[in-house]
Amino acid sequence: MQRPDDTVPRRRLLARAAAGAVGAVGLASCSAGPVPRPVPTPVPTTPSVSIPADGVSLAELGFTHGPVTAWSLPRAVALIDRVDQPNQVTMVITSPGPQDVVDYLDRALPRAGFHLEHHREDGTASALIAVGHGWRGSVVGASSGRTVLTLQQMS
Repeated sequence: MQRPDDTVPRRRLLARAAAGAVGAVGLASCSAGPVPRPVPTPVPTTPSVSIPADGVSLAELGFTHGPVTAWSLPRAVALIDRVDQPNQVTMVITSPGPQDVVDYLDRALPRAGFHLEHHREDGTASALIAVGHGWRGSVVGASSGRTVLTLQQMS
């Protein structure tokens, strides 16, 4: 048979044990480290501009770096290779031909806020250099029918 005065110390002992267990759980969750936060999606650093009706922006082509909302290419562009890095974007274009790509960019880039620094056409090659929105772009095409476009972030 249990004495009435024994129940009070047992209740206190159980209460202390329960409080200790709750405290241990709380400390364990604190020592687990910070709660990971979701990584934000890169936000384009270039303003959105009016893309010509026959064009497509780099963002629409799936690029996440570079002047993705300001630089555009002919809508019928076909890419066979691409590099999409924070400070450099490069692509190899197989269609349309180099002269068509340069003609499109010659018309579209100034409207998008780019300054054309150099433009060359000599029958065998087409070249264009454009600067704007913190990026320098060079486009080189050859009679092989391929065009190489490289965008580099300016420091």
